Amino acid sequence: MSNQTSFSNNTFSSNSSLSMSQTCIIDGNSDIYGLGIRIGFYLQWYASLLASAPRGSSGKVASDEVQGLMFSIILFSVATFLALIIQTSTLQLAEVYIILLLVVGYHYYFIPKMFMVLLSSIKQLFSKGEKDETEQKKHRGWEFIFLVGLFFCAISCFQLWFWGGHFQDRNGKSNTCPNFGFGFIRVDLENIAFRAFNITYWVLLLILSFGIIWHA
Repeated sequence: MSNQTSFSNNTFSSNSSLSMSQTCIIDGNSDIYGLGIRIGFYLQWYASLLASAPRGSSGKVASDEVQGLMFSIILFSVATFLALIIQTSTLQLAEVYIILLLVVGYHYYFIPKMFMVLLSSIKQLFSKGEKDETEQKKHRGWEFIFLVGLFFCAISCFQLWFWGGHFQDRNGKSNTCPNFGFGFIRVDLENIAFRAFNITYWVLLLILSFGIIWHA
């Protein structure tokens, strides 16, 4: 039996005076977002969060494992992102959206940290002659910071293309099934306001990722 996942949802036609039930079936791609892939993402997320949890005055629960887990998550995300780029033309909008959530999900955790690191760097740039521990720490873990910055730069560019142009580049694909996303409520992916919000959000993250690459 084919290792594909089937999705079905009931929608109602809004153009007809009589609401007719329509069943939409999408053959899922288990190679990119199947159960095993999702479990792999979730286990790494939880392991990293638990390892990073504070442990009284002794630091983190498993501070020695945090860096390795983060590198593992980055590599796993990059591999999935590359598979998404290769197969984008064969996927539905909702499928691309789901994969992007998996790829970027854990990295939202980094955004406040990235912002604070960049802010600290700018602050030090304007402080004259102050060479504190920040300069010494800059070279520790710079590879990870640089990798995260590059990843965010690539994913931001893809997200901007997805929200800004992919909807028009589908070359008349059959789109009888609506595609929904999450904005604290169910939102149509083709909703103009939802797309505008995502475009604005990823433009800001693209600027932030350039700042992180420069800082590294």
